[in-house]
Amino acid sequence: MIQPRCGNGSFQYRRSKHSPRPSSPILKLGDYTTRVSSRIKTIIEDSSADIRIASSNGDPAVVGGRFDGGGHQTIDFDDLDELDQGKGFTKESIVIHETVEAYEGRNTTRGTPLTPPLHITAIDYENDVRISQWKPLRVANSPVEGFVQEANGDITATVDFTTHVARITIDGRTGDIKKVDVDRIP
Repeated sequence: MIQPRCGNGSFQYRRSKHSPRPSSPILKLGDYTTRVSSRIKTIIEDSSADIRIASSNGDPAVVGGRFDGGGHQTIDFDDLDELDQGKGFTKESIVIHETVEAYEGRNTTRGTPLTPPLHITAIDYENDVRISQWKPLRVANSPVEGFVQEANGDITATVDFTTHVARITIDGRTGDIKKVDVDRIP
């Protein structure tokens, strides 16, 4: 059951003992996402997990999503529109990625940096969604991925989507997304 936490824009995924069990799949995005549907159902029904997904709009400290540790995650819904550019990120794949990452990181301490195994698992579920959308897969641990500080202070994040590379330019002063380019890999 998704219970809104009033006032701060976050959501808490917690199934109480009085909540009815879902009678149909939580997500229905096609055959490739059966595993994703099952994972989301597990996350929602896990009464021992305290998973909180905070929402923001235009938070300069969040680019798409942010791992906060301890089962907490933040999604910036303003950024989702900017990042959803054809062959790059999709809104659905970002939300699944951030939700799975929060769940996988539930046993970490708040403020703990994201570790590669948690991120790779989230990319794996993100790719299940991308398959159902006929999008190229995101490459985990790609040598192309990374962040570069530009001479003007801006930060360029590069993400590898197998056949395309997304380059996200982030304003170094404000943290806002300035530009998203998705280019085919030659």
